[in-house]
Amino acid sequence: MEMKVRVVPRAPLARSGRMKPFTFAILLCALIVSTALLAAFPSFVRGTISPGSLPSWNPAVSCRALLTTIEGVIGSQANSNGGATYAGGGFLPGIPDKRSTSPPCTVNGNATFVEIHGIELPSYTSEDCVAYPNGTFCDSTANVLDPNCASSDVYLCRIHVEIDQAWKSAGIAPQNPPSTTQLFDIQGFVYWDPNSNDHFADQWHSYSGWELHALTAWRLSSGVTASFTYSPTSPSTGTQISFTATASGGTQPYSFSWSFGDGSTGTGSTVTHAYTNAGSYNVALTVKDSSSPQQTAASQQTVTVTSPPPPPLSAGFTFSPSSPQTGQQVTFTASASGGTTPYTFSWNFGDGSTGTGSSASHTYATAGTFTVTLTVKDSGSPQQTATSHQSVTVTSPPPPALTASFTFSPANPQVGQAVSFTASASGGTQPYAYSWTFGDGGIGSGSSVTHSYQAAGSYNVVLTVIDAGGQTAKSTQTVTVSNPPPPTLTASFSYTPASPSVGQLVTFTASASGGTAPYSFSWSFGDGSIDSGSTVTHVYSSAGTFNVILVVSDGGSPQQTANSQKSVTVTSPPPPPLTTSFSYSPTSPQVGQQVTFSGSASGGTSPYTFSWNFGDGTSAGTGATTTHTYSSAGTFNVILAVSDSGSPQQTSSSQNSITVTSPPPSLAVNFAFNPSSPEAGQPVTFTASAS
Repeated sequence: MEMKVRVVPRAPLARSGRMKPFTFAILLCALIVSTALLAAFPSFVRGTISPGSLPSWNPAVSCRALLTTIEGVIGSQANSNGGATYAGGGFLPGIPDKRSTSPPCTVNGNATFVEIHGIELPSYTSEDCVAYPNGTFCDSTANVLDPNCASSDVYLCRIHVEIDQAWKSAGIAPQNPPSTTQLFDIQGFVYWDPNSNDHFADQWHSYSGWELHALTAWRLSSGVTASFTYSPTSPSTGTQISFTATASGGTQPYSFSWSFGDGSTGTGSTVTHAYTNAGSYNVALTVKDSSSPQQTAASQQTVTVTSPPPPPLSAGFTFSPSSPQTGQQVTFTASASGGTTPYTFSWNFGDGSTGTGSSASHTYATAGTFTVTLTVKDSGSPQQTATSHQSVTVTSPPPPALTASFTFSPANPQVGQAVSFTASASGGTQPYAYSWTFGDGGIGSGSSVTHSYQAAGSYNVVLTVIDAGGQTAKSTQTVTVSNPPPPTLTASFSYTPASPSVGQLVTFTASASGGTAPYSFSWSFGDGSIDSGSTVTHVYSSAGTFNVILVVSDGGSPQQTANSQKSVTVTSPPPPPLTTSFSYSPTSPQVGQQVTFSGSASGGTSPYTFSWNFGDGTSAGTGATTTHTYSSAGTFNVILAVSDSGSPQQTSSSQNSITVTSPPPSLAVNFAFNPSSPEAGQPVTFTASAS
């Protein structure tokens, strides 16, 4: 008889992509094992882990486990209920199979036997037992949860497991975890169970057909441990030391960080480091796992670094010249290596003379072959000594070689300028003969010569000296001849009229000399206006003194620039001459008749002042319009004087003669009529009279 028990939990709580575990009511009966049983399998305690080649904790399993996660087994492909599908697991087209008691270790190159660390018991379990008399061979089932799963759907973080009686795994595990938050590790075979429509509707099966079936062993998760080794174990300064870390427990992968005790650090499970100074260094390894919360372990060791023994001392030297002559200074240069610096150097030159120092000089007085010995001692304890020997052959010097050289002045001559060449010679046998070629076809002789070049360019001047013994020496120099520079550029200008007034056209005329034509001319008129050209005009709109600047640039390279400036005083234009006139009315006045005088003025600067002299001795009048009455007949000279408001003031006058006549006698008119009392119809006679 077979009995199945299923317990449905309360609704799961989701937080950060994982399900919060609940206290479970039914323990996994097949996993109740005493600690004594655990001690019976010491060979299954995990050591250093190499992913993909982990040993099985169950001796009945011949496969080696691949370290992975629940996500790594079931993949991330979800069905409509949130559980994983077969297509996400990576085993296509094969199917991991539980039916054999010796299932394959791989399917399509994927490991079927896996190891998963740091899992929790989820919020519900189920058991499946076959009724044996003593209950020994129970098959236990459950769902397990990865608390570090990164998937957003909690059912992609869980997998169904079954502890199959056929593997007798009940004896390979300790007691059940004391709480649902206790982490433990498992090993088992991956299996896809297509029963019940792939279990997509079964919450107790995590809505998925994926299982670890059979679950062959489990154990409580252990903490992280760390240790390391290093090689060589007795290093010296400058030696590369290899440090190799080992970690176990916790959740892989691990991170490794190193402190080498000399201020240097490193990362990685295997690192190298070289110490520059001898001494004892405290090397610290820190290992962190990938669990949450993260676990940390440390390991420290003291590494003693010694100084390497110095290499053997060796000595050598060179000398220059390699074929010295009597009276010639020979320079000896020592070299040493190995031993312990600093070194001391001593010399024996083979002619009874000695010297010290890494570099020494010596002059041999006689010809011959001399054995030179260098002795070098280091500063080590014990002290090392090394020697080096060489034969130096010294010969008598031949007659001195003939040499020739010359100078010339000036150093930078110009076309048409006389250049003085002065020769010098030494060595050989006097007297000397001197000959010259100047590079332009010209030649000369003698120790001092002069030559003039007619065109600019670079010329190779060759001096040839022949001594009395037939030796020849030459000296060659390049003489660069340039065209003389153009004269200095100068600029000036004139303008007309010399005293311009506002609104008057002023003509500016530039002139330039020196430099290299053509020239360019630019003007600044001092009132903000500018212009260009050799001749320009400008009109000033206000009076004042203006600084006019002319800038002239020539066409040479390098270009020369010259300027000229002048102050131009602009005045306001003078007012036109003041003129005046007047009229009077009536034009033929009579004695006693009022005469009106009207003055007018133009030019000058208004306002004007008017004064009148009427010519009859009476008081003068003022104003542009005035009146006057003559009391006697006659001809009178009337003068109008006008002054303007300018500075200087202008004055103008106008005069006219006016004739005043006496008025004629008064006309008297009278008449009479008769009869004095006429009647109607009666003729009346009227008689006029005048006087």
